[in-house]
Amino acid sequence: MRILLLVMFLPVLLSAYAMPFLKESAGARAESMGGTSAAAPEGADAVFCNPGAMLLFSGWKNAVSCSYVRLDYDRSGGYVAALERSEDLSTAIGVFWAGRYSGGIEERDALGNPGAMLSISAGTAGLSGALRLGPVKAGISLKYYYSSLPGTGAKGLGADLGVSAAPFGPCLVLGVSVKDLSPGLYWDTGRVDPLPFSAITGLCYKAIPDILEFTCDLEYLGGLSVSFGAEYLIEEGLYFRAGLSKYGSAFGIGINVQNYTVDYAFLPDKNSFGAEHTISFTFLY
Repeated sequence: MRILLLVMFLPVLLSAYAMPFLKESAGARAESMGGTSAAAPEGADAVFCNPGAMLLFSGWKNAVSCSYVRLDYDRSGGYVAALERSEDLSTAIGVFWAGRYSGGIEERDALGNPGAMLSISAGTAGLSGALRLGPVKAGISLKYYYSSLPGTGAKGLGADLGVSAAPFGPCLVLGVSVKDLSPGLYWDTGRVDPLPFSAITGLCYKAIPDILEFTCDLEYLGGLSVSFGAEYLIEEGLYFRAGLSKYGSAFGIGINVQNYTVDYAFLPDKNSFGAEHTISFTFLY
């Protein structure tokens, strides 16, 4: 009988539930700000973080975002999203994909003899839509989940809901996101892994518009946790960001040139599994 120690224990080591990256933010900007993204995600990151926020950003009609995540233990991940808004900015539609991959896993038999090199992967893809309802923007994302282990695979369906509003003016934005309303991940073997939903209430305060911004997320995922973030424009086109969450501290930088932005985030010790690096590219047009 073949024994795949890493494959067997990796889900347990990473989380008590399947596909924990579903509960993380998309993009280096949010990650460097403690993962706070429910109230005011940037560009197409809203498609994944809070579909109700797809109508928030101004100045451009459409957006594309992509990210690469480098983790320890030869793991990596990525994220791609795009959205298009109507001419009157009353509706928006978006698509996204996010996933994780680990290769170079050596198979061994019961005697410890090496075998083939294996890989595991997991991801989600979906379609999002948003609608302006007076002062409130509401959105929904329909999601398809998949996971692959050597010799077996899993699939599932789910949905995210989100709303955003600025009831006290553009300097104070509120957001609420409920993620992964799903019956679970169904494996070929008949096993069902839960995908517990999370509910996040976020606040974004633009202390000095376009220069200094503070964010805060209150998340429920089997318990309450709070995350904080800040962004400061050092000089034209150069941003410094920092944050604090249940994963620890984070910081990063962003460089913007016209409608192009490159962001970097560094988390020193996420989940006690070592450092995490995220690089993102955003294009508004």
